[in-house]
Amino acid sequence: MEDGKSRIEQLILQKKIHSERIKLKEKYRSLFNYHLVDDQLINYEESREIKKRAYERIFKEDNILCGTYQEVLEVSEEIYKRVRDVSDQPVILFYLDGKYGGGVRIRINDVFDCIISKLSDLKVDLLFVSPDLNKGFCIEVEEYNFLITTWGF
Repeated sequence: MEDGKSRIEQLILQKKIHSERIKLKEKYRSLFNYHLVDDQLINYEESREIKKRAYERIFKEDNILCGTYQEVLEVSEEIYKRVRDVSDQPVILFYLDGKYGGGVRIRINDVFDCIISKLSDLKVDLLFVSPDLNKGFCIEVEEYNFLITTWGF
């Protein structure tokens, strides 16, 4: 009986993941004109672990406080200038991923050029990390301000 119940739970989880990923691809297409393909989507369990470890790292790092989204854009532009020499490297992006969407493999320059530059405001956190977690960038959305954390760049 337990095997049947766990099998049903697994199927429900797979359906939620599949549904969320369809929505994620549509959001990226409609908001950023960026077409995600299935190969860019990280395995759900791996994605959860990477995100958990990234936030553990974020909480240990110093951050920059920004009062407005315009300040976020200015700081982001300065950071982007520092990472231009590695901007074609792949990272794992967590943005609009919801509970089941997971991370997206994307190049650093696409994060800045195709996503951050097209946003007029940020309602949820935006995080990207290198696959080995040695480099990262996060914009955390607080109630009245934003926190930017970077490491490894």
